[in-house]
Amino acid sequence: MTNPLHVLLCAPETDSAYSPDDIQTLKNSLSSALNGASVGFCAIDSKGQSLLNALKTVDAGDAEKMIVAPVTPFAGDMQKRLIPSVLAQTSNEIELARDAGVDPAMLRAARVRVEAVLAANGDPIVAQDSLLMIVGQGSIDTDSNGNLMKMARMIWEGLGFAWAEVAFVSGAFPSIEQSLERSVQLGFKSIVVLPYVIVRDGAIDALPVRIADALGSTETNVIIAEPLGAEAHVVQTLAVRVREALEGQAMSVMNCQLCTYREQVLALESHDHHDHDHAHGHAHHHDD
Repeated sequence: MTNPLHVLLCAPETDSAYSPDDIQTLKNSLSSALNGASVGFCAIDSKGQSLLNALKTVDAGDAEKMIVAPVTPFAGDMQKRLIPSVLAQTSNEIELARDAGVDPAMLRAARVRVEAVLAANGDPIVAQDSLLMIVGQGSIDTDSNGNLMKMARMIWEGLGFAWAEVAFVSGAFPSIEQSLERSVQLGFKSIVVLPYVIVRDGAIDALPVRIADALGSTETNVIIAEPLGAEAHVVQTLAVRVREALEGQAMSVMNCQLCTYREQVLALESHDHHDHDHAHGHAHHHDD
């Protein structure tokens, strides 16, 4: 039987596998939010071959409409370069949804995770006396990293923390260790860590060990919230992104003013543009 809609959730391939439980929970939740749509998941390798193979597999199943939806928050290189370059190799019309991005629903999801870990902690932690550390995957795309910092600022102010820091698992500055070092120097006795990811991988699972090693004998109380995961607001946001793509609205809402692949972006002037090919999945000119 033909599936009227197939959504392929995508994340960049990492050194460690993504959580099968996280993937299955997200697939089930999003399918329910989209009235039973078929939902798959693909970890995209650096050449995009795994995505191309996954799209061919779906095509063999005769899906009437296919949407590729990035599921890693602010993975700019994947969304702006890698996925569009793969879609350009396919003959079928496959829409690219935008990522969850800077969105009020994602702020609500972050609030749910932070408030839950505060409530579950045995020793009361007062947000006004504590530091919030937002941990993202990290991207070579500076605009994407900046968007995470924007979200961190809004989460920080919205929840009333005394201060906030942003750290990246890999691929961007500051690292977990660098951010913790600065946080400890600020003198806060409590740090609340929020992994700003939807599907966890081994690097996120390793956060407690990395944090403990970085702190050493420092007397700092650190609690780690659950990743965003398939929290209801996250699923809601992804469903909205899919519907935007179905309605042809996804291309008109991406901001390319600070695109890493534009010419003359600060220290990125020497970035190799040859494989960008203007294939963002949205229209703009680099000489705007």
